[in-house]
Amino acid sequence: MPPRMRSVTQPHRTRLLPGWMSQSLLFSPQRLGYVPPLQTPLSDLPVELDGWAHLWEKPDGIPSADIHWLKEDTTRGMFTAVHVYKDNTGVLKRRRVMASDRMWFYPPEPPAYAGGVLPGPQLFFRSRVFVWHPVGVWRCWLKCPRGDKCVGAGNDVHLYKSGYHHRPRHICDVSSWYTMLTEVLCCGRCTKAGRNHEGITVGRWLAWDAAILAQLSEAHQAMFPGVVTSKRGVDKNVVRLLRHRTEGNTMIKVWRQIQKNRHDTTLLMTVAEPGGIVSALRHKFQAPPPPRELPSAPLLRHAFLLAEANNVQDYRNQILSSFGTVLKMDSTKKVVKKLSGEGQYSPVLSMNSPKN
Repeated sequence: MPPRMRSVTQPHRTRLLPGWMSQSLLFSPQRLGYVPPLQTPLSDLPVELDGWAHLWEKPDGIPSADIHWLKEDTTRGMFTAVHVYKDNTGVLKRRRVMASDRMWFYPPEPPAYAGGVLPGPQLFFRSRVFVWHPVGVWRCWLKCPRGDKCVGAGNDVHLYKSGYHHRPRHICDVSSWYTMLTEVLCCGRCTKAGRNHEGITVGRWLAWDAAILAQLSEAHQAMFPGVVTSKRGVDKNVVRLLRHRTEGNTMIKVWRQIQKNRHDTTLLMTVAEPGGIVSALRHKFQAPPPPRELPSAPLLRHAFLLAEANNVQDYRNQILSSFGTVLKMDSTKKVVKKLSGEGQYSPVLSMNSPKN
């Protein structure tokens, strides 16, 4: 008879975990009552505008009617679409960089049909914006204007862009206004020496300075649309009106014509505004922005002289011979006759004299 089998109760086996895993479970954040913060989705991150200066939004900066479409409009505005990047600490951020394929930015057209909420007057008083950045768009290689006094003189040193100037210029055109911005160019060697207090100032220049424009070719200089003064500017179309003047066509008369063109343009904008044509809608519309102050006649004269200073060499070549040193006999007679002869006070002298 086979022996009777005894049932043996197997003890409960505990599964041992590795030491590192048991420690991680023991001190896990969930056991300690700590809940990790949720990561912010990319769509909720703020968007940085690379190159936008906050001083442009001041009253003497970009007109308030142009700020919104310049910052938000991805088609006509100054900035490209949003893209994500990692900063130096590895944090994801979103930003929009300034467009580098054009310099002129034209505003959207005013709404042709107003449905729902009544549009404000800002939509009908927008203006153009010109951003002058020859290094950012054309990739021009410009040298330090200090020449031999530059710290890096003799080396292959070129200017690089360092942001944009915080103060825009309001340019007076024949019948409208537009805003002009410019980039800031720096010389690396001079900037480093200036910060180390080596007896030289920091090398920073505005791209519309005469020393920078002189380094560009004639074709690129022609792309610059205006003459910039200390606070404002005048478009080259206005300068052309001032160039051909006679005794009856004075500076004051040109200024009055520009003023008349400005009033006509403002009147058309007011008529196109909702409520300007139909006044029986019983709606209260906001008042249009006040017109800008027109530059005075002396300021127009100052801009004209600045523009003509660049043409002195051309006028000199027209008077002098092909060698550039000796006057032609025929030209000598004409110049003497204009200066001291019968044409001394005639319109011919005003139009063709070497003084003008």
